[in-house]
Amino acid sequence: MPSTNLIKRDWEKDHVYLIQFPRAGLIPTPSPYAFKVETFLRIADIPYTNINNEFSKMSARKQIPFIELNGRQHADSSIIIDNLVEHFHKTELESFSAADKATARAFYALIEHHLCWVSIYSRGQDFSWLATPAGFGRQLTGIKGFAFKNILVKKFASTVRKRAEAQGMGTFQKEEIVDQTKKDLDALSTQLGDKKYLFGNSIKTIDATAFAHLAQLIYTPQFSPEIKTHLEEKTPNLLVYVKHIRDDYWPDWEETTETMNMNTKMPKGPKLVKKDWEQDKVYLIQFPRTGCIPSPSPYSLKLETWLRMAGIEYENVSNEFKHMSKRGQQPFIELNGEQVSDTSIIIDTLATKVQGSELNELSTKDKSIERAFYTLIEHHLTWMGFYSRSQTFKWIGTDAGYGRSFSGIKAFFLKKVVVPRFERKLKAKCAGQWFERLTNEEKISELKKDINAVCVLLADKPFLFGDEPKTIDATLFGHLAEIFYTPQFTGEIKKYIETTTPNLIAYLNRIKERFWPDWDEIGQTLKMDTKWKQ
Repeated sequence: MPSTNLIKRDWEKDHVYLIQFPRAGLIPTPSPYAFKVETFLRIADIPYTNINNEFSKMSARKQIPFIELNGRQHADSSIIIDNLVEHFHKTELESFSAADKATARAFYALIEHHLCWVSIYSRGQDFSWLATPAGFGRQLTGIKGFAFKNILVKKFASTVRKRAEAQGMGTFQKEEIVDQTKKDLDALSTQLGDKKYLFGNSIKTIDATAFAHLAQLIYTPQFSPEIKTHLEEKTPNLLVYVKHIRDDYWPDWEETTETMNMNTKMPKGPKLVKKDWEQDKVYLIQFPRTGCIPSPSPYSLKLETWLRMAGIEYENVSNEFKHMSKRGQQPFIELNGEQVSDTSIIIDTLATKVQGSELNELSTKDKSIERAFYTLIEHHLTWMGFYSRSQTFKWIGTDAGYGRSFSGIKAFFLKKVVVPRFERKLKAKCAGQWFERLTNEEKISELKKDINAVCVLLADKPFLFGDEPKTIDATLFGHLAEIFYTPQFTGEIKKYIETTTPNLIAYLNRIKERFWPDWDEIGQTLKMDTKWKQ
């Protein structure tokens, strides 16, 4: 039955109407629960319209925010999200292993039933900022502004102070609350680690919850400066995490807080490179082919190898040295009219939505080992490749690189302008990295240690974790092939692999023979798409 007290009576089918407080100056909304719901709507890409509650419209449960969907009202942010997941079939945002699902539930309780009370307590102590331009001050003038500042804000502060006292945190000493806050933040920081999101490279509902509450701590006044200091000095990964989500899902943050517009237009996604796309077909946008290796990018080689391992049909599209993802990354994919970038996120997305999930299946113990080696490969070993190219990238302008793809003025421009520009960018990228102050001999020593570690893990197995390849094998192959098949800053590396780690040579050849039978054909013809499946 439709609700009888709808705010939006001329509603559209399957369109969400989010009723919440007006916009504020410091943050799109001072309510972590409204912020959580709206962030979820953006993550899930569900069409919605905000409606200002004008400080008076509440749900039947006397809650804010609430939504109206197809003539029915839903209140309580967690119940709202549960209903949205079910109605719009967004179960991938709730997809976890049994162990991770239990952990996510525990962190949900930590965030929504413990950490949240820090902001509530702060506002019970001093909520005066809400009546300033940092809050709703710019929207309330004259008698309304006077009443809001001198009556309503004080009433708000009194109400939340009583709530905090009833919950228990309001009875603590300030030092005790700071200590409890630090423990919660430390727990979240440990769970996040060096991952992009709390449970990996794919964003989940729990991330919308964490983001909404952390943003309140970061962007609105708190009762103690120690909280922000702890975030900056002890849990900086949480600040990076919040910034990632803000950049990806709130690109209109500044516009929202400056204009107080309830419905800013989210910037449209980038124009598709493949406009005449086919349903469920993957389009891999990457740099053109080169002579000595299918791609000079370890990430492109990793991703294309994974696509072949997973048996996913795909089509390569040259980026023509100009098409980049909305994040400025290469490679990226287009699938069903949407763009996905960052190779690890691409792989997680495809494994969930298309196929290839078996490539991620490992025992719990092996999964932890795989994660360590993923970090070693993509965040340690890879920098040696970048360093080599920062020293000299001239080969990319020869036949081993793109030399045969250009002639005349274009070839001259490639060698004299583009290649030096690449080298400068790589030098800037390498600046400040862990190896910057090492001598060449020390760099070689570090690289040998990484290679030895991979060699020991592989041992006499066909692949890193047994008889069949996993995602980590595509990752290793993408990076190891770049080291072995392209010029490095020293010839000692290739010699070391050949003489000391012959199992890695056999490993490279094994993957080439099984998944890259067209390797030589690509190097000769520079074709983006060859018939590799016989």
